[in-house]
Amino acid sequence: MSLSKKNFAFFVFILLGSVFFLPINVFLVGNPISIIQVSSGGFLPVNDTNLQMIEANVLMDINWSYGYYHEQLVVFDGNYTLYNPDNTTEIILAAPFVSMDDYIQWNFSVEVNGLETGFELFWPNSNDEPYASWYEEYFDSGLSGYRLFALCNVTCEGYSNTTVRYSYSSVSFSGTYTYFTYDIGTARAWDGVTTEIVEFRVYEIEPHFYYPEINDTNPNMPIITDIENGKSYKWKFWTESQFEQYNHVGVGYDFQRTEEYTTTPNTTPTTPNTTPTTLYFEYFFSLLGMLVFSLILRKFRFKL
Repeated sequence: MSLSKKNFAFFVFILLGSVFFLPINVFLVGNPISIIQVSSGGFLPVNDTNLQMIEANVLMDINWSYGYYHEQLVVFDGNYTLYNPDNTTEIILAAPFVSMDDYIQWNFSVEVNGLETGFELFWPNSNDEPYASWYEEYFDSGLSGYRLFALCNVTCEGYSNTTVRYSYSSVSFSGTYTYFTYDIGTARAWDGVTTEIVEFRVYEIEPHFYYPEINDTNPNMPIITDIENGKSYKWKFWTESQFEQYNHVGVGYDFQRTEEYTTTPNTTPTTPNTTPTTLYFEYFFSLLGMLVFSLILRKFRFKL
């Protein structure tokens, strides 16, 4: 091989080597983000009814110490009390939720008056009713617009209470933005006045923000307390104006931010600007590293 061919091979070797050694985020132009949401909501009546949901108690446990790859183990437990002010009736209930776990159906259960009952997981089309109307009336469009529904048939005895519970556990990976939410707006689907308590217990990694935050309108909401290896965030709703004001409550994480904060940014985060100067420096040092590596190979007479 002539000297010029050797130099050309040397140049090609450096160029190709620099590509392989180049930090991966140089190719991620625009810094794409991933948004992960795990969500649940109160039962919704599929058919028209004058039933009242008089009480709801909801708990979502979020454990960041699960697994080896920063997965979160989410355990949800929702308990609801329905009152029938009329004769015995049958109703189809739908529990909305969002999960990244493909195996959630094996960890899902529904109970009526303490007895486990059958259910069906249903993913409606965008124009199916009444589900399409629910997205407009009870859910936040800024968060995930698609929900899976657990459907079950329930017999509510006349002039008495019926307790309904649904629970599940799921495993999810974190994203650039990770949300854990509960659709509090679903309470507006029922007649009468509802008292609803929603608690998020978060272990290991404290949320970067929560919603709704403490403000002049809600000076005592949420109640934040320390628990072992984590914190509890608890909201209580009991007036019609509170349910009209909010569609969801929850906690979230923004892993692109380095500073700590406790109030929520916009519901739908925006993509940060790219910093090309940083990318150029990374490319330069990668190229320089490959050059030094190649000179070492030539020094010890390795063939290119």
